[in-house]
Amino acid sequence: MYHFPSFHLGDMTACSAALRRLGVGATGLQDVAGRIVAHLYRSFTILGTDQPACVLVRLFKTIRYDRLAPELQRLAAQRIGGAPADSSIACLTLLGSAGVIPGWNDLAQSGRFRVIPLSSPEEVDRLPMFSQLFHQMGWSLPSRTQPSADLLVDRQEHAFNVFHILQAAGSPYVPAQEEFVGPFSVRSVLGFGAVLPDNELFTVILFSRDTIPESVAQLFKPLALSVQVALAPHVDGTAAPDNHAGPSVRGAQPISSPCGADPKQARIDELERLLRVYEETARTQAEQIDMIVKGSGVGTWDWHIPSGRVVFNERWATMLGYELAEIEPHVRAWERLVHPDDKPAIMQAVAAHLRGETPMYCSEHRLRHKSGAWHWVYDSGQVLVRDAGGAPIRAAGIHLDITGRKQLEQAQARAQQEIRDQQQALDHAQALAHLGSWEWDIVTGAERWSDEQFRVFGYAPNQITPTYDLFLRALHPDDLLRVREAVDAALHRRVSYNIDCRIIRPSGEVRHVNCRGLVHRNVDGQPIRMTGTVLDMTDSKQAESALRASEAQIRSIF
Repeated sequence: MYHFPSFHLGDMTACSAALRRLGVGATGLQDVAGRIVAHLYRSFTILGTDQPACVLVRLFKTIRYDRLAPELQRLAAQRIGGAPADSSIACLTLLGSAGVIPGWNDLAQSGRFRVIPLSSPEEVDRLPMFSQLFHQMGWSLPSRTQPSADLLVDRQEHAFNVFHILQAAGSPYVPAQEEFVGPFSVRSVLGFGAVLPDNELFTVILFSRDTIPESVAQLFKPLALSVQVALAPHVDGTAAPDNHAGPSVRGAQPISSPCGADPKQARIDELERLLRVYEETARTQAEQIDMIVKGSGVGTWDWHIPSGRVVFNERWATMLGYELAEIEPHVRAWERLVHPDDKPAIMQAVAAHLRGETPMYCSEHRLRHKSGAWHWVYDSGQVLVRDAGGAPIRAAGIHLDITGRKQLEQAQARAQQEIRDQQQALDHAQALAHLGSWEWDIVTGAERWSDEQFRVFGYAPNQITPTYDLFLRALHPDDLLRVREAVDAALHRRVSYNIDCRIIRPSGEVRHVNCRGLVHRNVDGQPIRMTGTVLDMTDSKQAESALRASEAQIRSIF
């Protein structure tokens, strides 16, 4: 299965080959067209599901009115209000249809699109996607408007082409927005077409629920030629009698062989042209991919699974300290470098992907560097080719050196552990000293208390949400005004905040505490935050009171 967002050169090659073979053994042109649309409809799915990516796939061909079947002539005549005066006018005829609605798979139920006579400017203007292909291929259309070339992938090609609409919603080139595009979530439209031996045109249109990138649209040029090859043997190779002087929709250059030419040689020439287009497309794409790979510094691997042979790139080797010539081009070269502790999980992930249980293979593991050190890599890949039975044939992927990231993660983990250890030691020290710490956001009134601060005020850690109001409510009524004045002096007169006071716990117990704090200000000098401590002095106060009582008792004796 293919996916539009990730459709690549390998997919294009496989799809192109499959389309060329669809004409073999077909009973006629309509049979081939049906095979083509069904193949495209089934082959493209939404990633991670078995749902078709295309809402609808259709194949049209222009056919002269006088060569249509009687039923289609009747439909064409109904559309234009009677038989045309010129029986040689071209009619855009639906030959194949496959879609999510059962009726779309039956040509007989596709009434208004079954046959469209191209007899007037109005008819042509209603078909903006088709008109662009017609115009580019040199057909003289009776249109009131000059078709824009904005949708065409290659404005120079006159024998075949691709049109592409990235965003179908709201596009003036895609009709039926309310009744089709919106309800069926059509995101992109892709079409391609070419000239056939009878000098007529065919067009395949795919309405996709997946976004089709521009780079993917480029890959469909060879598919236009593959469909052309599949259809051509089932087309009457003789051009229309008035081909060179037709008044309405004629003028495209024929691809049928000149009089007296060897048909076999003509077919060879056509296949050579197909190969040239493919090679040029593949070369351009490969150059782009190569630039991306070199610029990103990733290692790549291409694995022929039955033989175990792997093609590594230079970066794959150098990130491990090797020259490429030092790496055996086999999967066992990688297996020998994997850390023994990581190997079981990796092999399990690889096996699951090869069985088709996961859409991709991804792993972070260690590989042995030439120096003996262990380097971390991010390894990701995917099976690209399977045989008819589903067995994996070819997979490819990348290696990215993530040693630096792993070292940073380990350093962060150590730092976090140190912070936790220090916090634990601080909490222990505060508990021993009955010293709590706090932080007050002056703007919001929210506070953050240490565990010992909660205990000083008579709460279990995090039992209640600490706020400045909670602190004020805990103060002894006789000390409240004095404490508020001390806080105000610290905030507005920059006086040191250091005061002894009493608090009342929820149990009613009175505790003696010392409160200290530091004011933090913004660049304008405005107070924004306070941090400080609360020391529970109750035990020392009680000891002082006991000492004074003892001294008084001794003085009374002597």
